[in-house]
Amino acid sequence: MPPSSIASSNSPARPPGETLYVGDHPVNDVIPAKAAGLVTCLIRRGPWGLLWGDDPTVPADLRINGLADLPALLDTTGRSTDALG
Repeated sequence: MPPSSIASSNSPARPPGETLYVGDHPVNDVIPAKAAGLVTCLIRRGPWGLLWGDDPTVPADLRINGLADLPALLDTTGRSTDALG
């Protein structure tokens, strides 16, 4: 998704830095979301997530193994699902 599409999908009530973008592909998800100013999370599931999940060159802010890990991640970062637009 191009950065302009990601930016336009953000809640107008929240700045991009308070929006978490979860994706499994560095080029299609992480890099464009970071370029739009979003907090990025690489999910290690599916073929792309497993391939790129532990690659240190992927500039994801956070990493999880599956969506079930998301609530705990938000708790440890001091965020809530309400705070992520």
